[in-house]
Amino acid sequence: MHFDCKQFLQMAESLVMSEQPDQARLRTAAGRAYYAVYGLMRSGVEERGGGWPTESSKPHHTEIMAALAESHASNLKELYEYFKQLHVLRVHADYKYRDPISLRQVIANIEIGRKAAAIVIHLSKADFTRLRRALFG
Repeated sequence: MHFDCKQFLQMAESLVMSEQPDQARLRTAAGRAYYAVYGLMRSGVEERGGGWPTESSKPHHTEIMAALAESHASNLKELYEYFKQLHVLRVHADYKYRDPISLRQVIANIEIGRKAAAIVIHLSKADFTRLRRALFG
């Protein structure tokens, strides 16, 4: 059965809805919002863009952002802006332990994740094919 990455957004929402979300929940929620969008993009390339090669030289997250940023399609540019914001908070959550993350930041991040997910869901086969070509040649 195929995993629906949108469930990561639902998980992020449930983590911040607890009575007093602590840093562990906030940081996990930030990561889940990011990976919801990443997973939707990757699934789209796999299923509608010609496949995701299995060789070990898979593109890194920054390469995916670069492919989106360099696109001439306005919807992919908009997706890039959202994905970049999600990435910034995910990196903060994963590596900057001395700097707390606020509930407000994570709620805003989840909303950005919803907007980005909506864009990915509505991308055409041609958009996913262009993204695949930009990533893998």
